[in-house]
Amino acid sequence: MVECEYWKTITTCSGYEASSFGRIRSVDRLVETSNGQTRRYKGRVLNPSVGTNGYKMTTVSGRFRTLHRMVADAFGMIEEGREIDHINGDRTDNRPANLRSVTRSENQLNRHVKVGKSHDLPIGVYRIRRKGRTGLWYAVRKTTKDGNIKSTSFRSKEDAIKCVQSL
Repeated sequence: MVECEYWKTITTCSGYEASSFGRIRSVDRLVETSNGQTRRYKGRVLNPSVGTNGYKMTTVSGRFRTLHRMVADAFGMIEEGREIDHINGDRTDNRPANLRSVTRSENQLNRHVKVGKSHDLPIGVYRIRRKGRTGLWYAVRKTTKDGNIKSTSFRSKEDAIKCVQSL
């Protein structure tokens, strides 16, 4: 079955729409020039770039914006005090089906951090490097008893992975 792409208006960016495929486009618009004439601009799908943080970004009204926030806005996922999480951990996959509104602590549970070249770490295992030090490995998970989130530090990556996989 072929999925159809549909577009919704982005409320925080007038003149732009987000699609069910995670793309952003400008809409056709008329702009009055300084000499009083009206000029027609044809809408187009924007070509985003990937920032150093791994998120797709584009310029809208002179400001850099992340695509996942714009898509979440168009599809009604923005909530006060909450973050937008990429469910599969891929920061370039901005389809509404891959986005969800979560608390900051819930977002940390789905953290995917690559260290060095391309190490595939399980969800909830990450490393924080401190200036001049190698840093510790962390395992972040929900506890089974009360549902609270717990973070534990380890000196080795293997111990952090075992901790996350033990639940």
